[in-house]
Amino acid sequence: MRERKTIKHRQYTIEEKNEIVINYLTGKSSGYTTLAKQLDIDSSVVRRWVKQYQTFGTTVDRCGIATKETTPNKGRPKQPIKYEDMSKE
Repeated sequence: MRERKTIKHRQYTIEEKNEIVINYLTGKSSGYTTLAKQLDIDSSVVRRWVKQYQTFGTTVDRCGIATKETTPNKGRPKQPIKYEDMSKE
C-alpha cells in the first residue's frame, strides 16, 4: 500500500472558526502567523476567516458555492460551429 504524500489537515466547524476569529479580534491571539502556527494551517486561511467574519458576522461555509444552479453561465461561453470557416484536410 502506498504512503500518503500530502498531509491531511483537520477540518474546522463554523463554530470553531468563529471562536478562533473572536479570540483573534479580542486580542487573545497576537497575530495571523502565530495563530496559524498554533493551528498548523496557513496564515492566509486565518486572514480569510477574519475577513468573512467582519463582512458577514460569521465565517462562511463555502461547500458547494459554485454549483450549476447558482452559476449556470460559469466558464467560457460556447460558440456555434461555423461550417463555412472550416477547411477540408
